[in-house]
Amino acid sequence: MTKLSAINITHLNNSMKAAKDVALGTLLSSLESASATLTPNMVVSGSQVLTAVHTNASAVTLDTGLGTVKGYIAQMTSSGSSRSTYTRNSSGSIIFAADSSGSYVLASGDIASYVAW
Repeated sequence: MTKLSAINITHLNNSMKAAKDVALGTLLSSLESASATLTPNMVVSGSQVLTAVHTNASAVTLDTGLGTVKGYIAQMTSSGSSRSTYTRNSSGSIIFAADSSGSYVLASGDIASYVAW
């Protein structure tokens, strides 16, 4: 999209009665400037197949690419079955760890998945 030039703003402001009544060119220019600074609501998702590197550390951290995670849904699957894990978010990442009861530990081949916003 081409940015509105000063001459185009003037032309739009003067082009027709409806445009003159609302200073259409000026209005469009201000919307164009405002939209450049807005950050759209983003929903991202991802997954990671765990390896020995993750299980040796007893946790896996997945970077969402978001600056801040406002909310998320996370799931760990092992052999196609959902497993209970301890998850939290930190600085744009989702962290999966073994559950506090010790009934499940991270294992190679498990899949950590998330949807975050």
